[in-house]
Amino acid sequence: MPATLRSSAALLALALSACVGEPLPAGGGMELPTALPKHDFTLTATDGRPWRFREATAGRLTFLFFGYTSCPDVCPVQMAGLAAAVRELAPEDQRRVAVVFVTTDPARDSAAVLRAWLDQFNRDFVGLTGTEAELDSVQRLFGLAPAVRETPGPDGAYLVGHAAQVIAFGVDDTARTAYPFGQRQTDWAPELRRLLQVPEPPAAAVPLAPARVAFPEGFAVAPLGGRTGAAYPVIRSSLALVDTLVAASSPAAESVHVHRTERVDGLLVMRREDALPIPPGTPLRMEPGGTHLMLGGLVRPLQPGDTVEIRLQFRLHGARTLRLPVRAYSDVAAP
Repeated sequence: MPATLRSSAALLALALSACVGEPLPAGGGMELPTALPKHDFTLTATDGRPWRFREATAGRLTFLFFGYTSCPDVCPVQMAGLAAAVRELAPEDQRRVAVVFVTTDPARDSAAVLRAWLDQFNRDFVGLTGTEAELDSVQRLFGLAPAVRETPGPDGAYLVGHAAQVIAFGVDDTARTAYPFGQRQTDWAPELRRLLQVPEPPAAAVPLAPARVAFPEGFAVAPLGGRTGAAYPVIRSSLALVDTLVAASSPAAESVHVHRTERVDGLLVMRREDALPIPPGTPLRMEPGGTHLMLGGLVRPLQPGDTVEIRLQFRLHGARTLRLPVRAYSDVAAP
């Protein structure tokens, strides 16, 4: 087998094996069995110009990720974690890093939508698009299974199953590490310094890592100006029997559905759950990367500090209303 195909096969194997729940090693990165060269490709940037990947990122630490802006969960958490780590670097080191986001949903991710979505994380993050055939080809180039776009529902909404790992190319234009979903925000910063060969700050200058904000009843998140968000309530049953969540709604969104994130054939996909069992005794805590409520068609942009009202309909408990605080994705990505 040629070296390029061996590299691609190794990365695909990583996608299949590292995304099924095994704990990540220290730092969160997964070393690739075989180094992956920085293959060249040309797609369209958000300014409408052709953008050559290898040429534009030569000599820079480059993170490559495939996702879509309507993703309510995995994509914004990955971008928020990377953005927070980049902000911790010195300005001269920030210029040595390139983050490239390639959409897997060109029908909805116009240049304007893609640019506005990325700007909420970092204005220097690169957004690329192309035809479905071009995008599928680029994903295969790096040994990833092409994204799967669901058939739109009656309301036109649909989900996209896509690879969840971020591929890291060193300054030698070679990738030796990939980061499956689950990388914590506090893990990204030391990884960037390691890959850039930047010394750790003196012990006295290291700020204390912020503690994870406690959300006893859950929280909601939404990209600034975005039309899709996610809510992560904590549901407690007062019964000794298994109850079932059968419906959800909110005045803040056109639709609310339960989705469960699963890894299938190397892709992270979201499955709609029309009936969610609620166990007795132990609270059911929805979390990023797992079960969540997808808020579709937000009637207005949500900002951190807002409150979202969500009405849940249970088979035994009947109707219950929750009021969840809206948090920034940087809070969600924190450890």
